[in-house]
Amino acid sequence: KENSVIKVYKSNDSLYHLGAKIKEDGSYIVAIGDNDLLKHYRNNSFFIFIIIYGVILVWGNAILGIWSQQIVSRLKKIQKAVTQLPVEQYQKEIIFEGDDEISELASSIETMRQEICHNEETKREIIQNVSHDIKTPIAVIKSYAEAIYDGIEDKEAALVIIKQAEILKNKTIQLLEYNKLEYLETKTEFEDVNMKELIENVVDYYRFQTNIEFILELENVYFKGFSEHYRTVLTNIIDNGIRYAKNEMKIILKDKYLEIYNDGPGIDEEFLKTIFKPYEKGNKGQFGLGMAIVKRTLDHFKYNIEVVNREVGVSFIITSL
Repeated sequence: KENSVIKVYKSNDSLYHLGAKIKEDGSYIVAIGDNDLLKHYRNNSFFIFIIIYGVILVWGNAILGIWSQQIVSRLKKIQKAVTQLPVEQYQKEIIFEGDDEISELASSIETMRQEICHNEETKREIIQNVSHDIKTPIAVIKSYAEAIYDGIEDKEAALVIIKQAEILKNKTIQLLEYNKLEYLETKTEFEDVNMKELIENVVDYYRFQTNIEFILELENVYFKGFSEHYRTVLTNIIDNGIRYAKNEMKIILKDKYLEIYNDGPGIDEEFLKTIFKPYEKGNKGQFGLGMAIVKRTLDHFKYNIEVVNREVGVSFIITSL
């Protein structure tokens, strides 16, 4: 008679199970069953479990199949789009909506496509500018050589030819340097380059080429990369600085930091955005590959470069990424 307690009574060969629950008014609710009834419920429960498991299994496989088909279909679309890229000159965008891994893959391919388009456009511009840039000194050399041959010009005209030949040589070297950067092995182990020693060596060369004063504040610092390429970076920046400097250039070197300053005029803010673009014209109409070579070289060696207008003058600042 205890509240909510199951009592078990034995009667003959049957085992009876009684469950009782007292209601609020004091009356009882009683459930009575024997072993046959329990076996019936157990058998039915097992059968129901099998049916439910089977339904879940069928529906699960169906859902998995549909999901797999969707994944395969989307991957095939990406495959087709990638295959068509060269055919369509990399002009067609690859866009897949969503935020899953396949969408991320499509986004990465689209980024690659844009980079290829940018590189191709850059190459086209370089070829056009190089063609124009090289034609000028060649035409001058040809005309002066013909004038000397015809007796119109004297030997002093040969100095013009020598000067134009030097310009042509420098432009050819720049073009070769720029092209060579594409073939730098990314897996090649970088050297530890003694930047203090390299800067002093480069500056010693320029001291006899210009009246600009060089002020050096150099610590004993090593940059990762290759000495030959850092020499090109330094000469291109210093050449640019000498072109604009009034009286002095200052080079500061410390841990993960290199600044090359000249006291020339500031750079127009719009030009600052494109200064490292190949053949971008500067304040004095100068153009070429010098700054583009600097940027690509430092990118390869994992260094960043920025150009900052000072109150007086301009600084090229190189820092480690």
